[in-house]
Amino acid sequence: MGHPLKIPELLDLILSSVDAPQDLKASALVCRSWALPSQSRLFSSIYLHEDEVHPRLLLSALQRSHLIRLIKTLNLIDLPQSVLPRFAHISFYGVHTLGFHGRSAYYRRVVCTIQKFPSSPALVSVTISCNFRRSDDFLHIWDRCSHTIMNLSFTPGPDFNPGDSPDPAPGGSRRIKFESFGCTKSLDKIGRWLRDPSSPFDISGLKAFQCNDSIRGVFAETLAPALRTIAILSLIDPRLTQDISRFRRLQQLDLELAYPFDEHFGVICTIRSEDRHHLQALQLHVSQLEEAQAKALAHELRHLQSVFSHIKTVHLRVISASAEVRMNLASYFAQLDPKTALHWEFDAVEETPWYTRIV
Repeated sequence: MGHPLKIPELLDLILSSVDAPQDLKASALVCRSWALPSQSRLFSSIYLHEDEVHPRLLLSALQRSHLIRLIKTLNLIDLPQSVLPRFAHISFYGVHTLGFHGRSAYYRRVVCTIQKFPSSPALVSVTISCNFRRSDDFLHIWDRCSHTIMNLSFTPGPDFNPGDSPDPAPGGSRRIKFESFGCTKSLDKIGRWLRDPSSPFDISGLKAFQCNDSIRGVFAETLAPALRTIAILSLIDPRLTQDISRFRRLQQLDLELAYPFDEHFGVICTIRSEDRHHLQALQLHVSQLEEAQAKALAHELRHLQSVFSHIKTVHLRVISASAEVRMNLASYFAQLDPKTALHWEFDAVEETPWYTRIV
């Protein structure tokens, strides 16, 4: 029998508790059998930022190294447009999660470079937060994308205007069948564009959807039959949301709350009584929670439990609350029916992209 620390299962268990990059670098130097498992964890998620990347050194290292196949999550953040074309000759064939973020406006030359990334054969989830001048430039990205893509989160810039109808992708009739789709653009502007037969996206079987606005109209009717998860963030006026009763098989709802909470919880209660047994989980988000608001929140949750007896999990995320409010909130929650698993957490920063939590 070999040395215990060379047993793969035991090694995985040890490395699963190592997070710091400097520790993973050190573990990669322990012995040859530790090198690849340590490197796999060290290089699994790569974030390339404008202030940190040295393009020529990085590209040279990636092109001549086995490490590129270890990259599973790749995020390109505010890279200069002069740098991006240098990545076009690298195949990130192991990447399954891609994030592309840029503040400056992107033109066709850069778009042709961006087009290279969604062609990764293992790609499943894409987040794009860029300011495209023309909607056709955004659509051009998907001309030769991987058929494995199922999730897209899109944050267009202020100049983005979908127009009345997208131009068909040149030479391409295949549409991308999404399971989840999120967009910060108003549905009034983008709904018709997404439903157009010329659009490269097929949303007919969408299971998860995120928006920053109300869900209403013909677009909602298109999504209703298959949708299982809805995330409604930055809800300004709950009354404009109308109701969500048309989503007959809704299993999870992700909702941003604002005080007073009764109108926001009222959106949840519009689900028909005969469909309420489908709803299994809630993700609730609240900011600047004070004492009176904490008590009101617990009251609304008690009422919700009496109406939705099948909810198994409520996850509450609180951004910014005093230590006293946190302690009192715990005592309020102790009064709730224990049949529902209630999890809550406090944080001072925005959380991770929505689809990594609910899809």
